[in-house]
Amino acid sequence: MQFQYVCTQADVMITQVKRTMMISSVVIGSVMALPFKHLTLPLIMIVLGLVMYSIGKELIDWQKERDALNDDEKQRVKWTLRRKHVARYALIASVFSAVIAIIMFHATNWLVWNIS
Repeated sequence: MQFQYVCTQADVMITQVKRTMMISSVVIGSVMALPFKHLTLPLIMIVLGLVMYSIGKELIDWQKERDALNDDEKQRVKWTLRRKHVARYALIASVFSAVIAIIMFHATNWLVWNIS
């Protein structure tokens, strides 16, 4: 039962990481284009810090649950996650987040300078 819980938590965590990366990329891309140079960098650092903190907290909680399993179940979790291509999806999500941030940067930059 605990094995299923750990695998389900891994799926939930992957979904949350993807969602958090997408939302933060939109926010960061929009904030980067703002003309307020003294506020932009601290805002980006705060958003990235909050994102990394939330991801790290979820990961630490999941690792505690995983460490409570016996060795056989740990191997099953490892192979289950490897079969789901977790690393590949995380890489695709991070690249897609960077693309969204760049698009939002250019869109906001264009709006700020062409509308005013």
